Amino acid sequence: MSPDTPLPPQPPDQLIRHLAYAQASIMVLECLMLTLVEQQILKKDQLVSAIETVIATKRQMLAEHDSPEISAVALGVLGTLANSVSATEA
Repeated sequence: MSPDTPLPPQPPDQLIRHLAYAQASIMVLECLMLTLVEQQILKKDQLVSAIETVIATKRQMLAEHDSPEISAVALGVLGTLANSVSATEA
């Protein structure tokens, strides 16, 4: 299925479940990233750099019209994640 092919409609409860899993996944990821910094396993700058690489990739996907609505929202989520990691004390 190409990125431009619309997905079949999903029942509202299934869509809510997918969104809930996505939100929970980001929350767990953020918690783990902050723990890695707090435990001095990784440096804050290393994680921010990794997130910035993902942001650059998503910007490229957006420029190539690869799921533009999702890519635009994902960029906001990634920016928030980078800011959260940057603001942590370590």
